[in-house]
Amino acid sequence: MLYIERAVPADYPVIADIDLEVMESDRLDPHEMGSGGWWWVVKDGGHIVGYAGIEYAGYGEVGFFSRVGLLPVARGQGLHRDFLRVCGAEARRLGWTQMITYVHRLNAPSLNNFIKCGYKTYIPDEDWGCDGAVYLYRDL
Repeated sequence: MLYIERAVPADYPVIADIDLEVMESDRLDPHEMGSGGWWWVVKDGGHIVGYAGIEYAGYGEVGFFSRVGLLPVARGQGLHRDFLRVCGAEARRLGWTQMITYVHRLNAPSLNNFIKCGYKTYIPDEDWGCDGAVYLYRDL
């Protein structure tokens, strides 16, 4: 059975390893994850199979949806959208009025999930995401 729960520091190295596998980019630093961010994991039988994180964007009442990743075994079950709902609820609890993020233009499943959950594309004044980023925002 799959379930989402708040991550604890002992989960951070596992999140970082999954992130490296699914994002194929630099590994998250587990020692920095607890400073200024909020993380959740999805577990299957006690094993972490996905994660999501948000952090303060650095201005106004804006949050940044920083990461979401699911191992192949956990995909196709609506968990990405579940994470978006859980993170959005936490953002509202924190008093944020908007969430921003970016997704690589070739990651159609993630882009579609953000759009299905009410995110809209925008063009920022300056590029701040990865090469090939599609920028998204959602008012809360």
